[in-house]
Amino acid sequence: ALSARFTAEAREPVHTKPMYQWRKLQFFDKVLSHNAKATASSPLWNVNVSCATSSNATLVVGDLKGVVRILTSDFALSARFTAYTGSVKLIAYNVENNCLITVGHDEEATSATVRFWDLNQKDHEGNPVCFLECVLNSQLPASALAVSADMHAVMIGLCDGNVCILAGNPRKGKLRQNEIVVQSGNPITNLVYSATSEGEALYVTTSDIIISYRVANGNLFKQKDLERVGAEPSRACNSVENKVVVARKEGIYVYTVLAKAQGIPWETDKKICEWFGRYLIVVEGSETNSRNKLTIFDIQDQYIAFQNNFTDVTHVIKVWDKVVVISKDGSYFSLSEKSLEERLETLNKRHMYSISINIATDANWPSEKIADIYRSYGDHLYNKGDYEAAMKIYVKTIGVATIESSSIIKKFLENHHNSNLTFYLESLHEQNYATAHHTTLLFNCYIKSKDFDKISDFIKRPELRFDYKAVIRVCREAGFFDFALELAKRKKITKWYLILLIEDFKRYDEALEHIRTLEFEQAKSAIKRVGKHLLAVLPEPTTTFLMELCTNYIPVRPTLETEIEEEFGVKAKQKANPEEFMRIFAAQPKLQLKFLEYIVANQGGSEKIYDARLDCLLRETGSKSGAAEAKQKILEFLSAPELNCNVNHALILSQMHNFDDGIVKIYERLEKANEIAQYFMEKRSYNKLIETCKKYGKNNPKLWQQALIYFADQPSHTAPHLKEVLANLEGSRAGDPIKILDVLSNSNHELGVIQAMLGRHLQHQQKKIEEDYREIRTHIEEIDEIKAKIHQFQTEAIVFDKHCGNEYELPTVHFLSGDTFSLYDLPSKDFNPNTTKEFNNLCNRAKMLRVSSQNHNEFFRQLDASDDGFSVISTYLGRGLFQKPDGGKNDLPEIDPNIFSDLGLKMI
Repeated sequence: ALSARFTAEAREPVHTKPMYQWRKLQFFDKVLSHNAKATASSPLWNVNVSCATSSNATLVVGDLKGVVRILTSDFALSARFTAYTGSVKLIAYNVENNCLITVGHDEEATSATVRFWDLNQKDHEGNPVCFLECVLNSQLPASALAVSADMHAVMIGLCDGNVCILAGNPRKGKLRQNEIVVQSGNPITNLVYSATSEGEALYVTTSDIIISYRVANGNLFKQKDLERVGAEPSRACNSVENKVVVARKEGIYVYTVLAKAQGIPWETDKKICEWFGRYLIVVEGSETNSRNKLTIFDIQDQYIAFQNNFTDVTHVIKVWDKVVVISKDGSYFSLSEKSLEERLETLNKRHMYSISINIATDANWPSEKIADIYRSYGDHLYNKGDYEAAMKIYVKTIGVATIESSSIIKKFLENHHNSNLTFYLESLHEQNYATAHHTTLLFNCYIKSKDFDKISDFIKRPELRFDYKAVIRVCREAGFFDFALELAKRKKITKWYLILLIEDFKRYDEALEHIRTLEFEQAKSAIKRVGKHLLAVLPEPTTTFLMELCTNYIPVRPTLETEIEEEFGVKAKQKANPEEFMRIFAAQPKLQLKFLEYIVANQGGSEKIYDARLDCLLRETGSKSGAAEAKQKILEFLSAPELNCNVNHALILSQMHNFDDGIVKIYERLEKANEIAQYFMEKRSYNKLIETCKKYGKNNPKLWQQALIYFADQPSHTAPHLKEVLANLEGSRAGDPIKILDVLSNSNHELGVIQAMLGRHLQHQQKKIEEDYREIRTHIEEIDEIKAKIHQFQTEAIVFDKHCGNEYELPTVHFLSGDTFSLYDLPSKDFNPNTTKEFNNLCNRAKMLRVSSQNHNEFFRQLDASDDGFSVISTYLGRGLFQKPDGGKNDLPEIDPNIFSDLGLKMI
């Protein structure tokens, strides 16, 4: 975009003025390349130059002796060959085919001959090869020559006013001659060929007329008589824009194919006219005057780039990016254009910025450097006090990185040039380089000048791109709410549109209706932003909208759109997450409860939703109306099999609102009996504390201990509750009177509270002592009886008279129980069949006891639950808790064989 800005189409205008007012500059350096009088080594020494042209990298010269010379860039002779035995009259170069076309006369020839020379092919002497020649039908001398770009049309002007056309492809050796009559009797003075996008054209001049022709298929078709004034030889040339430039005594004239385009008055004799780059070269003088003035000027930007005097100039050739001037005596000069930087520096120093910009633009200079020239131009006009013109120049630097717009804005802000500053800021916006600060400043300028029409037009222009929010802010701060609202509506800036409706216009209903028309995501974002304001003014409609948004949102559309959606089944139904709107109800707990109840009833909710609902219900428990219903809902919610809320959060909320039933319910769900008891202790709810201990004391005996410690510190009027605690502790491990006395030793209660319990405890202990004595006596008697039996076994004979089995026959087996069996009747000689079952039961029981002794978890559970921990430990010791594992094959205890020998028996 920046490079396109500084193109030929964007040239700075140059006002037309007479030539005598054109500024004179020296953009060319004159160098005398060879002086023919001083040295005979000059390739053109003593040569009568009749014609000259340039090829790609050489200068080609023809003379009156029929010799053609080709010179290199250092003016060295590259080739010299005789083209004609007579003279070379005309010469031209074709770039596309790299060929020379010459027109000349051989000796004794009556007609001119056209020869084609191939510069790519050389003969044995290194000279070009002539690959085709054609003798003209006319015997009149040739006066002008032009060649088409493809060389398929060679046009020769004749002295009788006709143009001879050699049509065809010279490379194929096929040419046909045609002649057209231009102006009978007047010689053709100039032929100028031009190739444009519209086609090929030929400008033909005589001394009396200028005519344009269209070139097609080797033929000329007349287009228009451009002017009934002609041109002398060498006074017409082709410009870079494919226009023909004609130099006459009264001035310089430019023509297109169809009309005269430009005329510059300049009264002087002119000898030669040639175009070089962007310049027109004119040699002043006449055929009788040897002193010539060569002037190079830019007719478009109207300045003289070079002017100097020469002697007897015969030819001006553009070659090697230079201008070569050939004099009659064979001397030649070269004019070299100065560098672009030198030329621009000269122009800028002389404040010729328009010309400097045009030259830099035509040379495709970088946009940044061209912009620097514009800035210097603007600074020059600003310092002169021409602020309006300066601003028009500054505008052309917009978008160039090296030019800071802030520096330009600062200049006009300091001097309070509001109109110029406005123009610059508008240009920034039109070219899409404005920032939010620029937009703000522009609207401040509009407001300062009270130009409301411009504000309105600016807002309504759809092609402009600017910071809409900045404009809205400025208009709002200045009190122009209508402009701000219109812009927000036009550009569909929902945020600001709603802010203006709510905060400035107080049109709450309209704001809510607008939100209803938005798409899902936009509606969700909008209600988050302004929901609190709308809820405060329109509580019920806003709450209803939020319910719809979170369950089944369908935007309100025009009737036609709704019918189309229904017909084609297009349903834009979506639902938002209710959690996102909790903060909107921060100051409206009742509406929040209504919203949450609706959400829960229609689609359930997340844990956070249920937490928020519980919070709202707990708030309601403190109100006069609806407290009972709220409490009932809370208890139903907390009693549900599955609690959807966060239990810990629910507990904190219940504690914050002192809702005892809720706290207890939650503790019950968490099975935290100790916390329930502790809570009632803090609340001094003695009856509920006793109920809690009764409910959970069976599984948690420590509750009664906590209750004992608690009531010990309470006043004496709690004695009934203390007695109930003691009654429940009595008989348990924690009911040790000594411990109880220790707890109550520093309490406010009297000894009478525990007197009855102590009496019962002493009676119980007395009974236990008596039972122990009776058990001891029983064990002593059993021991004495066993000792007597052992003594009997040791001292007396044993009679085995209890025969068991079928028949009594030897060998027999006798058991200490007195049973005798025949060996054949016994399944196993090691066991008595009459006592085996009882013996096995004892063994199995012993095994189970040993196995259970290894169950450590069960041991610790019983130890923790038992009132007498020592009894549990002794029981497990008896089961072999600390014995090594049995390494035998069976579980039967080993019998000492000495027992049988002591009894006089022998083991079998």
